[in-house]
Formats: sequence, structure tokens, C-alpha cells
Amino acid sequence: DASDEVRTRVTVISACAQDAAADTDPERIRENIETISSESSRMSGIISQLLMLSRGYEGRAHFEPEEIMLKEMVDSVAEELENMADARNIRLHNEVPEDIRVNADQSLMTQLFVNLISNAVKYGKDEKDEKDEKDGGNVWIQASDTGATVRIAVKDDGIGISAEDRKHVFERFYRADKARDRSGSGLGLAIVKWIVDMHGGTVSVQSEEGKGSLFILELPNKR
Repeated sequence: DASDEVRTRVTVISACAQDAAADTDPERIRENIETISSESSRMSGIISQLLMLSRGYEGRAHFEPEEIMLKEMVDSVAEELENMADARNIRLHNEVPEDIRVNADQSLMTQLFVNLISNAVKYGKDEKDEKDEKDGGNVWIQASDTGATVRIAVKDDGIGISAEDRKHVFERFYRADKARDRSGSGLGLAIVKWIVDMHGGTVSVQSEEGKGSLFILELPNKR
């Protein structure tokens, strides 16, 4: 699977490079260079994610838990993804209470929220219809202290996931929307599950096609 993902992007890069070298039209050359840049970035992301998973499965991942104010972390990630959300007219709602804390690895948890929130934006409600001025979509990040655990929820009102696809969403390289989208790596949710496992927690998904998705994390409350 990994070889196929990388090979596909190398093939695109090679073809575009050859076209650009043989072309004399500035606009077509520019388009080929933009494609090369885009595919290179995606391939770099895949390699980084693969290395993260590989180190994790081999027990070589750096893991340093500390007390984290969850709302502040979510604010930071939401700010990082603001442009992505704005481009799809999707609003991010950080509804995490100010006093919720988690004992977790800062770097890994940041990656987890980046993956979950960007996934919710990517498959969120369709962009604003300029004709009737309908609102775009929403992504809500919520949390609660249950005593034994900290429960975290990332919810969207997007396209949802079919019952068949829900069985596989945490598998490496699985993409439910294969035909329409090839921009992702199919590794994001696999990394989410690995990070949750590293913290001794659980992750699950509730979703219906056309009715959005809800990802629920339960992390041990080590107060």
C-alpha cells in the first residue's frame, strides 16, 4: 500500500516534469510545476506519517506525557486550520470547557486534533451556495470530565460515512471516498487510533451518510 501511494505520486511528478521540459507555453509549464509542487508536498506528508506509525509500532516513538489545558490546545490547532476551514466556508467551534485537562503527550495530541479536525473540514458540509446564501458547515470540538476519563468529541454536519466504510476508517490507507478524492493519504485516522492507543484510551465513530460524523475519544483521567 505504501509503495503504491508513493509510486503513484512519483509517476505524476515524472510525467509533469517531462511535459514541462518539452513545452514552450508558459501557462502549461506553470500548471505542470504547480502539480509537481502539490504532489511532492503530499508525498512528503505520506512519508512523514509512515515514519510516525513505523516508529510507533516498533516502540521507538517519543512519548512524554504532561498536563495539558485542552481548550488552549484546540484553540491552537483551530487557528492553524482556519484557512482550510474558511476555504470551504466551515466554522470551527471550540466548546471545550476552560478547566478540562488531560495528561498526554503535547506533540502527539496536537497531531491527533490536526488529523481529526482537518478530516471533519475536508468531508464537511458543502460550501456556501452563493444563490441562496445558505450557510456552510460546522465542526464542533467538545470535551467533558467523566471522572474516570476525559471524553472528547469532534463532530461535523458533513457527508457522513456509510455503515460499510465505518468498519474500516481506522485502517491504514483506507479511503471511503476513493473516486472523488485522492488528496489524502489514508493514514490520518490510523494515526489517530495509534495515538489514542498510546495513551491507553479508546476511539470510536458514529455516522450516517448525509448526516455528519461524530468521533469520540475516551482518555484515562490521570489526575
